[in-house]
Amino acid sequence: HTTTTNPCTRSSNSTMSVGALPAFVALLLALMLIAWPGRKDRTELKNNLLVAREAGGYIHRNKTFAIGFNAAIDLIGKATDLFEVIADANTKDTANNTARAHLASDILLLDDKGKLQPINIQPYDHASLRDMKQVLESFSLYFDRGTACERAFTNQTAYMELLQIAMTHKWTKHGYPAKGADMNVWTGGNAALMAQFLAEVGKPSVKTACIERPSICDQLKADAKRIWPSDRVHKVVLLAHTGPTLAELLPKSIIVPKDMRSEQDEYHMILEYGVQDHWRGKTTHRANRYIFSYDKTNSAMLAVDSAATFFGKTSMTFDYVVFSGVHMLGEETPQQQANRLKALADLTDDLASVSPQTAVHLELASIADHDLLLKIRSQLLCHVTSLGLNEQELADLIIVMEGEHLDVAKAKPDVIPAPILKIWLAFILNTCTSEWNDARLSRVHFHSLQLHAVASHKTVWARPVSSVAAGAFTAASRACDDPTVAFIDKFKIVYKDPEFSNTNVTEFATSDIEFAFAPMLQCKHAVKTVGLGDSVSAAGLEATEYFGVNMGRSVHP
Repeated sequence: HTTTTNPCTRSSNSTMSVGALPAFVALLLALMLIAWPGRKDRTELKNNLLVAREAGGYIHRNKTFAIGFNAAIDLIGKATDLFEVIADANTKDTANNTARAHLASDILLLDDKGKLQPINIQPYDHASLRDMKQVLESFSLYFDRGTACERAFTNQTAYMELLQIAMTHKWTKHGYPAKGADMNVWTGGNAALMAQFLAEVGKPSVKTACIERPSICDQLKADAKRIWPSDRVHKVVLLAHTGPTLAELLPKSIIVPKDMRSEQDEYHMILEYGVQDHWRGKTTHRANRYIFSYDKTNSAMLAVDSAATFFGKTSMTFDYVVFSGVHMLGEETPQQQANRLKALADLTDDLASVSPQTAVHLELASIADHDLLLKIRSQLLCHVTSLGLNEQELADLIIVMEGEHLDVAKAKPDVIPAPILKIWLAFILNTCTSEWNDARLSRVHFHSLQLHAVASHKTVWARPVSSVAAGAFTAASRACDDPTVAFIDKFKIVYKDPEFSNTNVTEFATSDIEFAFAPMLQCKHAVKTVGLGDSVSAAGLEATEYFGVNMGRSVHP
């Protein structure tokens, strides 16, 4: 007896014929391609990033890092949640009525019916913030652009009122369920975030991924061990003032010198938003964050003097010393800024003479003060060995350095065309070597949501391909809280350029500079935006190798 079945029909007593199976599989594959456009490219890029990351002996030795100079507690929550609480005249948050009323007075007015209504907010790029109106004006500008921003608060009373509400209101961290104020406290400050990444690099957590896909949890754990080997145990010294709460949050393996221990923590506000979040008639096209703080410890870079003392006494040798937090000097006087930058330049010179095999990396962040950036360019930039920055910071630096394609830089593009990016990175390196015979800047690591790039002098640095791939993979995995990038449909490739592959690392060289470009697997709905740039730069340093300053005129003319 023979039964003929329709492959498109299922019943309790029907079976699929062998002859129909190939057609069914073909149909299923076609439907998958329709449902997941670009899935093959995304998978190929993921695999190629891992191969490139390990090229040339990526996992080859543990290293020693000293990282300064800013550390704090980050209070992370959804931006619109906090703004709505402050602006809500009918809030039930009676515990904070006084603080809320003070803040709301800047952004609410009585209408003709005697009811409080939000005032009209015009986007404006304030260099610093003094009240709630300026917060909303500045936030509105960057929310509309979908770009990160960090600003200093100058009004301590207003900031402490904001902090009071943030620490008691049960607002949510973007991408996580509401669980109250205890969910908001995280490690903060560029230096502390880089130190934490390096201390935990061999200890990835797949907890979130396993909750999402429990059936493949064992495979996720095995992949995590392969991608992030547990034998990578770097020695990390944090050269930043660290309060008691932050000390509890940091991995115990991080060394904090005794004179860097503080009695109080500094707190920073991190307001996150997601893709397609709505606020006051605006819809953002990508996830990002808006940061502000009233922080006198880090803004004065008080840790620099303690760090100089530490290096003068320690018997430890370091592969990398990282300078971060210089952006916080914006609220200091011009003379204070110049003094701090001179102290940093002197420290790099001392390290170069005592330990020529130690590289000094400068990690930039958002700087609204044009004059401060000009001082960094003239007093510090050419003294350091390596530089890390994003698209906004690169454009600002090109403007103060008066580089090529200034019209593009002034437009502050989200996506910098690769040919222009190549010109800018080479310009920064070549400007230093042409202006100063003893210039040490020999590497630039650029990172954005679409594209990463490393440009480095050939005879000074090894493995730029490995470095850029490590940074790109780290950014993808941390943004989606997916250490192995297992859920490939959570990502997309947005960078397209006919001269560069969108599924692999592209490398090329001039007579003295090597370039490596890596397209990004961009997380569609990021659950982490804070500290991504810090993690990227840390991963890039970990994957590269510095040969030292005493390599002859071909390295530092």
